[in-house]
Amino acid sequence: MEDNSKKKMTPEEMENDFKDKMFQALSQKNPGVHRDENGFIVLPMRVRRRKPTGSGDPHT
Repeated sequence: MEDNSKKKMTPEEMENDFKDKMFQALSQKNPGVHRDENGFIVLPMRVRRRKPTGSGDPHT
């Protein structure tokens, strides 16, 4: 909860505070999370690829 004794924040300060908190929360659970040169939060996504059929694997 927010403490009412805190000073009023400007919209820019509120935005930066929100971005910092989101970054902290996401980086705890997701390895590789970082910020780009524009300050955006980047979440790396795993790309799952199908194995080609007829690859010669006898277990498929």
